[in-house]
Amino acid sequence: MLRGIYTAATGLNLQQVAIDLVANNMANVSTTGFKSDRLSAASFPELLLLRVEPERKVQPVGSTGYGAEVAAVTTDYTQGPLENTGNLRDVALRGEGFLVVQTGAGERYFRGGTIFVDGEGYLVTANGDRVLGEGGPVQVGSSDYKIAPDGTVLAGENPVDRLLVVDFQDKGALIKEGNGYFRAAGSLPETATGTEVLQGYLEAANVDLTREMTVLIEGLRAYQLSQRALRTHDELLAKAVNQVGKVR
Repeated sequence: MLRGIYTAATGLNLQQVAIDLVANNMANVSTTGFKSDRLSAASFPELLLLRVEPERKVQPVGSTGYGAEVAAVTTDYTQGPLENTGNLRDVALRGEGFLVVQTGAGERYFRGGTIFVDGEGYLVTANGDRVLGEGGPVQVGSSDYKIAPDGTVLAGENPVDRLLVVDFQDKGALIKEGNGYFRAAGSLPETATGTEVLQGYLEAANVDLTREMTVLIEGLRAYQLSQRALRTHDELLAKAVNQVGKVR
């Protein structure tokens, strides 16, 4: 019975994580460049059950498991829909890779968004972080700038720099930090190839609401079943303690 309680409890924990992930995906359906998260589950290692017979002979009777656990939470980096906003301050990427910004905590990576010009003439994100080009922070001087598909930034008709677009062989090393930023943990960026920089576009979140609703319903049902199993085992344990051994 205790084994059943532990198994049901692991099911509750697993489904709670799954529901939280789905809720976060759905909450960010309107967030520019948002990448949805996916959960992978795995069962605990099985244990061998043994029966001790007379004369201390041990016979195997099978194996049992102790429920499931979160194996990994991975991010889906597939391209989100591209929306033509007509706003030349909006920038999106078509293809693999990330733009780079310089923050107080180091370089961070993002898929695009609305780019502004600060008081010193540098391109910055909505957070005030400077966007990096191949030569460092990109300075255009005024809001009269253009970005070519290859990332070249032109102030008027003069090229001033080229936006730094990078990619990672192991995207599993990227960690979300909020505000659309990613941090690379133990993985070095490399120059992205075949990626277009689109001015006047935004990349929508790659969240499929139909899929997320389906996963949410399945997760809620599985959570309820785990609750019932836990309640049933708790009631059986109470009867075993309070009634089975009771002397009349």
